[in-house]
Amino acid sequence: MTGVQTCALPIFANRDEDWQITFAIPGVKKEEVQIKVDDHVLTVSYDNKKTGSNYGFVSSFTRSWELDRGVDVSKITANHQDGILTIVVPKPESKKRVVRTIEVS
Repeated sequence: MTGVQTCALPIFANRDEDWQITFAIPGVKKEEVQIKVDDHVLTVSYDNKKTGSNYGFVSSFTRSWELDRGVDVSKITANHQDGILTIVVPKPESKKRVVRTIEVS
C-alpha cells in the first residue's frame, strides 16, 4: 500500500471565551504533530512515512484556518492525550460572548 492518507476531520466548538478545535488522531504521537501560526493562519499538520517489509505507508494531514486579526496568538494552547488533539484559540474581546442582566426601573 503506497500513498494512503488519513483523514483527520476537526470538530469545532464555539465557546463563550474561545474556539476549540479537536482532532481524533489515534496512533499519532504529540512529537509528530506540528502546529504553527503564520500571519494569522493556524496550520495543523502531521506527516509520517512508515515502511514495512513489503510496502511503504504514508499517513499525513494538513489543515489551515485564517484567524481573526484580534486573536492573541501567544495565548493559543494545544493538548494531546489518548489520541485526541485539542487546540484552544482565545477569542478577542470584541468576539467574546457577553451576558448581562438589565435591571428594569
